[in-house]
Amino acid sequence: MKVLVVHRQASIADHIKDQLPQCIVTCVTCGWVGLSEARTKHYDLVISSYDLPVVTGFEMVRSLRMFSINMQVPVIMLTDGNETLSYTKLAGRLKASMLTLKEVQKMKYTELWLN
Repeated sequence: MKVLVVHRQASIADHIKDQLPQCIVTCVTCGWVGLSEARTKHYDLVISSYDLPVVTGFEMVRSLRMFSINMQVPVIMLTDGNETLSYTKLAGRLKASMLTLKEVQKMKYTELWLN
């Protein structure tokens, strides 16, 4: 499984990568670079924060949904658990799930989502 992780802090992106040892994970720290990656390479999952430099996570996902080879790929938007209702609605319109980092960490022990 190929996963793209986009987070402004490289240490957090690397931490997420460590939670997915059975996957091929590409980590980037900028929304623009993440968008470029996702437009040109196929991924099975995209994990992104919404607070990114240059291109926000929501802008990146919106563009992915419109113009990329990853139009139908599942997207997880990382939150701190205190997101506003408008962020939740926007994620829903973009067909993205919102999870906290702790919820992503639990994925390490869940085999079902990989199948």
